[in-house]
Amino acid sequence: RYCQGSAAMPPKGKGGPPPPNPVDAVADVVQKLKAVVIADLAGPLKELLAVVETPGGVEEIVRTADAILPPMASCLHGQVAGVLVDELTSVHIAAVEAAARLVHALVGLAPDSCGMVCSADFAGLFVSLLHPGPDADAEWKEAGEPSPRAEVARHACVAVAAIALLPEGCARVRHGAIPPLLEIMSLSNIHLAPLQTEAASALTCCAGSALGRIQLREAGIRPLLDLVVPPAAGEAPDITRLRARAVQVLGQCMYDAVLRGMCLEHGLMGSAVRLLCTRAPANSPSPEEVEAQAELDATIASLLAIAGRAPQGRTELLAAGAPAPLLRIVALEPVHAGAPPPNLPLLANTALAVAHLALLLPAAEALGTAAVRSLVSLLVPAPPAPLLPAQPQDWDAVRGNACAAIGALLQVDGALRCLLAAETEGVQALASLVVEAGVPPSLRAAATDVFGRVARSEEGRTAVMEVAGDAVGVLLARMQDPEAAASPEELESCLCSLAALAAHHSVRAMLRGETDGALDDPVASPAKPTAGGPETVESKPPPPLASLVQLLGAEAPPVRRAAAVAIAATCHGGDVASAGLLVSWGAVGALSTLTRQRESGAAAAAATALRAVCLAIPSAMLWLTSEIPIGMSLGEPCCVVPSNAAYGDMETMRALPPDTDGADVLIVSNQDEALAALVAQAQPHIDRAATHDAAASALARLVSGAMGGSVSYEGYESFDATAESAALRKRVGSCAMPVGELKRGGARARAVLFKAVADRCGLPCGLRVGRCVSGAHAHHAWATVVAGDGLAVVDLLHSPGALLPAESEAAQRYQRVGQYAFSSLASSRVEPFVPQKLAQA
Repeated sequence: RYCQGSAAMPPKGKGGPPPPNPVDAVADVVQKLKAVVIADLAGPLKELLAVVETPGGVEEIVRTADAILPPMASCLHGQVAGVLVDELTSVHIAAVEAAARLVHALVGLAPDSCGMVCSADFAGLFVSLLHPGPDADAEWKEAGEPSPRAEVARHACVAVAAIALLPEGCARVRHGAIPPLLEIMSLSNIHLAPLQTEAASALTCCAGSALGRIQLREAGIRPLLDLVVPPAAGEAPDITRLRARAVQVLGQCMYDAVLRGMCLEHGLMGSAVRLLCTRAPANSPSPEEVEAQAELDATIASLLAIAGRAPQGRTELLAAGAPAPLLRIVALEPVHAGAPPPNLPLLANTALAVAHLALLLPAAEALGTAAVRSLVSLLVPAPPAPLLPAQPQDWDAVRGNACAAIGALLQVDGALRCLLAAETEGVQALASLVVEAGVPPSLRAAATDVFGRVARSEEGRTAVMEVAGDAVGVLLARMQDPEAAASPEELESCLCSLAALAAHHSVRAMLRGETDGALDDPVASPAKPTAGGPETVESKPPPPLASLVQLLGAEAPPVRRAAAVAIAATCHGGDVASAGLLVSWGAVGALSTLTRQRESGAAAAAATALRAVCLAIPSAMLWLTSEIPIGMSLGEPCCVVPSNAAYGDMETMRALPPDTDGADVLIVSNQDEALAALVAQAQPHIDRAATHDAAASALARLVSGAMGGSVSYEGYESFDATAESAALRKRVGSCAMPVGELKRGGARARAVLFKAVADRCGLPCGLRVGRCVSGAHAHHAWATVVAGDGLAVVDLLHSPGALLPAESEAAQRYQRVGQYAFSSLASSRVEPFVPQKLAQA
């Protein structure tokens, strides 16, 4: 027999042995339970439940679980599961109830104990208690009041629900529990409603896993669907609560494609909308009835929200007329006659249902601007009087879902104008959620996302800058301090909003770190890129654009993708100033690295951003695309970087040592005196030329003469300008050299010099670099001009001044493309070139 023994213990401080650990005492008693009756479990279970409520009690039970739980489960299985209905007493029921409470407490407070509970076969015990038992016990289904078997099964449902909440437990109970739980749900005895309610709760927990939903496919969900019907007048609260739990199970079923198809084929959406809209009026309902009805309404709204996640579900909801009751709820109107105003759970679930339903354009149009106005009114800091009292987290859930719904409704004509209207104050409400301290991170992220969606249109951007400009400053500060964002999702929404706002010239200026006084000119000035880079900006903090570049290396892939999107947006309209600043902070290298990563979303966004940055700077465009079209200048100053080298700003290139491997970096600048002299020499020739063709030919001859003169096609293979290049590198102390000072150069140096002089003399000219970066044709380049009715390649090597029609064989021969791309220059020689050392050998 179990005995606490506390009365026999000597008083504290009077000597004698210390009192035994209650859990150890229980373990000693439980070891003997195989030979005792069910009544002997009452004491140990009562003691263990008391231990659970003490600090550290759960840990003590877990420590001795192997000694306590298996004997308990074995005793209960032998003396309860196989007992006939007539033999079940209040002692059996009390023992099962206590065991269920113990398991519920252990699993809830110490999830790691779920494995111990399952290994002790408590899972199997409670599943076996769900079965009705032998045929002789069938009368318990029709009993006029809850029978002992029903009470045992009800407590078993509570334990099964607790075990199924955890993945390991769900795997143990779902196969055996789902069929008897559905069988319980099919019973029609009104007195079994409490049992069926707990059975539905257990089914909800089992359906929370994908494998549990697969089991439901096989067992069938018809008993649940049959409960989704409008209630009769004066329905008992237990029945209403049962309907709510059945709808909750069906909500979990909607996550499974097969079960969702079954539900929609059965007409569940129409039944749910009717159940939400139609109620038999009740005369002065009791508080319990009101509470049960509120639970049912909130659960139905949750079902509609889950169904709206799928396209087919949205279509069925629209056909069932869901927009009308949803509109009434978000407007804080009673959803049906005699109903009280919506409560917070109903309002939160309804706002989420509107957000999902509005993804379907016809449904969004049915909701219309009326939904926008009602949802904006829900963004206020405190809930309206009819919803009080309210917990802050519940109202935050309502506001977060309202933000999501507003964002989805912006696709409707007139929704943005309604949001921007002065009387609506939608932008101000969103801005307050972005700016104010104390707003939960999830709510702030949702509001920031809608803020960015508003800014996607010019009308929205203008309104944001007029009435909520301080919110833009907060977003910039949050981006510069990523630790201020509570989650990657919040930082991602911040970056996406800034990307939408960056189409406004003022926001781009703020991203560059410019003062408000520089925001007057809406056109990005053709300012030169920042020359100093990170080393020369010591006197000022880094601009926000520098933080964007740093976020390209963030740990979370969505943040990297959003940072790349924002970088692309800052170069809106070819913003040279922003692109130059991005280059100076290493954006080109970081984006190039990101394009090679596996995340397809981040890599694609980085490729787009890299192109946007480079297209704003002609020399970067040449590095990326190998071409500058006719009519576009190289820029002043600029550096022509080989395509197989890392691109950087002017100072970065000039800092490279003279012995850097690879082709020369050619600098085009008005500070180059040799270039200025050549321009002065060329200008009269171009001015005197009778035609555009003659001007291009004259300039080609001057450039060829300045770079070492003409070279035959066969002799170009042995043409070497390495010595002159090395000497100039040594003199300037870098591999980046002024192109005008180079006195001997190949095709690339000549084409760049021709382009630089042509730009300064007003002669339209293009520049193209070949794709080869090694071999006989490495870094080959050519200039193009308009000649007659078409394009022509300018010969700067073999016959200086000749204009070779594009696509002609002569042009392809000069460009080393087509049939001339895959053969060495030596293939045209009668005698092959043999190195001197090889000849001596």
